[in-house]
Amino acid sequence: MHFESKKRLAMASSTELGNCVALALGLPTTALASHVRQLREAGQLTKAGRGITGARMTALDAAKLLIAAASSINIKDGVANLAAYGELKTNKHWLLETMPLPEMVSLPADHTLLDALSALIESSMKGSFIDAVRQIQGGEDVDLATLTGPPIDFTISFIGPVRRARISFLNFWLDHEGEMETDDDDACDYFVSMPIDGGNLPSIDVYRLSRFDLSYQFSFTHRTIQQVANLLKE
Repeated sequence: MHFESKKRLAMASSTELGNCVALALGLPTTALASHVRQLREAGQLTKAGRGITGARMTALDAAKLLIAAASSINIKDGVANLAAYGELKTNKHWLLETMPLPEMVSLPADHTLLDALSALIESSMKGSFIDAVRQIQGGEDVDLATLTGPPIDFTISFIGPVRRARISFLNFWLDHEGEMETDDDDACDYFVSMPIDGGNLPSIDVYRLSRFDLSYQFSFTHRTIQQVANLLKE
């Protein structure tokens, strides 16, 4: 189940969304155009509106495109990687005690990476993300699309070749001596699990059973999320 608000907030076309993601991630616009075309042909993007290219994109559409583009070394793997990474599940609730985004904390404990990324984009579109940051900043305004440091950092990571993902939230503050401190305020790992017999856990992350020593990781942050949200809410 993927979570979106009942109210349609999106205004951008798939081409505009592709261009926005390309700019945010630093990838060629031609690569994103290919990802958009492949996702559209696979029935993964909204098709309502006057023709396919005129469809208005949603937070779910944006989350799908981000997963496909950010997790794929080869463009041809985008659709398959969306299916593989998007359906990875966690086994915990988001708490976000210092930044309680309602779209995130309302997700069930068994939500997927696609659910979480869609909710994070929704929170940016609706303004709850920036409102929470302003509260942390004592009312001071901040541009999340360019923010590269305090007071917060959301990072979305795709790990391979054994597919895993992680969304982490760092909170920054100054101690009594004016030194910068950080706290891994909350994080969720998304993975493929398999049942196990005996022990205290009903299942285990298959990565822990892997004998592979190689790993790689691709990441993006709240900056990309906010740039995409700014486009969709225009």
